[in-house]
Amino acid sequence: MRARQKAIHPPMQMPKNNEHKKVTDTRQFISTREADTHVPASSLYPAFDIEKELLNRGFGLIAGIDEAGRGSLSGPLAVGVVIYDINFILTPHESIYGRVQDSKKLPSKKRESLYDIIKTRSLVAEALLASHRIVDRMNVNRATEYLISAFLEKTPIMPDVLLIDGNFSFKFPVASFSIRRGDSRSITIASASIIAKVYRDSIMKKMDPLYPGFDFSANKGYGTKKHMDAIKKNGCSPIHRMSYEPMKSMMNDSGVEFSNEN
Repeated sequence: MRARQKAIHPPMQMPKNNEHKKVTDTRQFISTREADTHVPASSLYPAFDIEKELLNRGFGLIAGIDEAGRGSLSGPLAVGVVIYDINFILTPHESIYGRVQDSKKLPSKKRESLYDIIKTRSLVAEALLASHRIVDRMNVNRATEYLISAFLEKTPIMPDVLLIDGNFSFKFPVASFSIRRGDSRSITIASASIIAKVYRDSIMKKMDPLYPGFDFSANKGYGTKKHMDAIKKNGCSPIHRMSYEPMKSMMNDSGVEFSNEN
C-alpha cells in the first residue's frame, strides 16, 4: 500500500438528524445514475462526476472499491481500494483523467503503467486478498465484505464513504453505495479495479510454475478451454476453488483429485 499524507480534508460536519437524509438522498442519486444506461459514444472513460456530487453533498474522503477474480476457478479473490485527495478529484491530473477505465478494457501493459501512476497519485491504493479456501468457506460475496471490513479496521486513512462496484447490500461503519457498472462511471472505482487486477494477475503468474499444465500465467485462473481441458486431464490443483464448477461436481462424483500437491 502506498499512502501519502497530503491535504486531507475532513468531511463537513452535519447534525446527526441530517445524516440519514444525506445518505438516503445520495442513494436515490446513485439509483438515478444507474438507471441512465445510455453512455454516449464520446464517453470512453469514467469521470469524477459521482465523486464531485458526493463532495457537494457533504461527504469527505471517498474510497473506490472493486474486485478481481470473482469468476476465476482458482486462486485468490482480490479487492482493490483507492482513495484520492479531494483536491485531486476537483482538479484531476492528465495522468489519470482520460486514461483510467475499467481494467478489463485495458491491455495488460497499459494496466501495469496505470497501476504505478495510481499508486503515485493516490492517498491509498491497496489490494487485499482472500484465499481460494476463504472463498470456498464464505462464498465470494461474503469474502468481498470480509476484505472491505478488514481494510476499514486497519487503514490509517479512514474514508468517509465507500463507492463499490456491483450490487451489494453490505453494512459498514461508514456510508457505502453500490454502483452497477461503477468501473465505467467512476474514476475512483476504475482505479481500484486496476489495482486489484494487476496485483492478482501477478500472483497467478507466480502460481504457473508451481502448478504447471493449467496455464495460470495466461488465463489467471479463469475457465478457458485450455484450462478446462487441463482440469479434466490432470484433476484439480491445490489452489482450485472446490465450491465452483466443475470442481464441485468432480468432488461429489468421485472425490477430489489433486495434482502437484507436493
